[in-house]
Amino acid sequence: MTVPDFPIKILIIIASITVLIASISCSSELTESEVIRLIEEHSVPGPQGERGERGLSGPQGERGERGLPGPQGEKGERGEPGPQGEKGEIVSSGPITSNAPTPVASSAKPQNASESVTPTSPLEGDVGTDEAALIAFFNATDGTNWLNASGWLTAKPLGEWYGVSTNISGRVVILELVGNRLIGEIPPELGDLLALHSLILYDNALIGEIPSSLGNLSSLRVLQLYNNRLSGEIPTSLGSLANLKRLELQQNQFNGEIPSEVGELDNLVWLDFEQNQLIGGIPSSLGGLSSLEQLNLSENHLSGEIPPQLGNLDNLTWLHLDQNQLIGGIPPEMGNLANLYGMALWDNKLSGYIPTELGNLARLGYLGIGSNQLTGCVPLSLKDQDVLVFRLSRDDPDYCTE
Repeated sequence: MTVPDFPIKILIIIASITVLIASISCSSELTESEVIRLIEEHSVPGPQGERGERGLSGPQGERGERGLPGPQGEKGERGEPGPQGEKGEIVSSGPITSNAPTPVASSAKPQNASESVTPTSPLEGDVGTDEAALIAFFNATDGTNWLNASGWLTAKPLGEWYGVSTNISGRVVILELVGNRLIGEIPPELGDLLALHSLILYDNALIGEIPSSLGNLSSLRVLQLYNNRLSGEIPTSLGSLANLKRLELQQNQFNGEIPSEVGELDNLVWLDFEQNQLIGGIPSSLGGLSSLEQLNLSENHLSGEIPPQLGNLDNLTWLHLDQNQLIGGIPPEMGNLANLYGMALWDNKLSGYIPTELGNLARLGYLGIGSNQLTGCVPLSLKDQDVLVFRLSRDDPDYCTE
């Protein structure tokens, strides 16, 4: 009960007592016990009702204190969600996160890519070796004049240097700078990128020889150096790249012979030495490249006969041996190339009859045999599958008539 309600309640009680006295006065025949009962009937219920509704305990204080809703309400207040909310705050992620130290930004300013410098504090371990190799490459290939040298020779992670990709450990796994105006020689330090799996530098102006140190890149899968000005002999150390899948050195100025060690690259899928100045014969070891699908040795100065071992290349789809100085006949083993689609042998010095075994090439779609000294005719079975026979003159063999 609030303070303003108290006088009203007193007035109600006084009024009740007045009515009771008036009733007693009008009934002179009532006994004492009846008067007491009448008082209890008129006075007791009122105060008790007030105490039940409002929590009053005036005249009946003892009774109100023991069973009135007021104290029960206090108990209810103690069980409200407030304390539970406190427990929720204890297990929330807010305080845990706030305890973590705030990262401090580096105060080092990125250096201009045109400045050829060595880091003052090399990174630890193999990552530092990778960085040193990249810096040597930058300096050796006129990096100040690259079309894009973003991030190079700065404090940024190696993975943020243009054309460089790194793994979770920060090791360089891809170096790809296609058509970026690289001028100069490939430094031997590039062989220190031991985690490298793709070296893609085609369409530039690289000169000199391929450093033999690239044979150390045991993780290398792709080596694409075509359309540069590289010269010298192809290093035999490339035969150590057991994981290599693509070896593309076309459109350069390589001389010397094809290393027989290339035939040890069991995982090789694509081999392209087109448009160089290679001499000597085709290594028979190339017939052991069981995974090979593309073999392009065209536009060189290769001589000798076509090795019959090439007929073992079960997965081969294209064979380009055109525009060389090959002699002898077409080995009948070439009819074993069940997946072959195209065979380019034109513009050589091949002679003899066209083997009938070529008629077994059910997937063949192109056969270039013109400008040779071949005799005989093309198996009629190839005509049935619409094979395009490339002839340079009327004297070149055509389909058999029967």
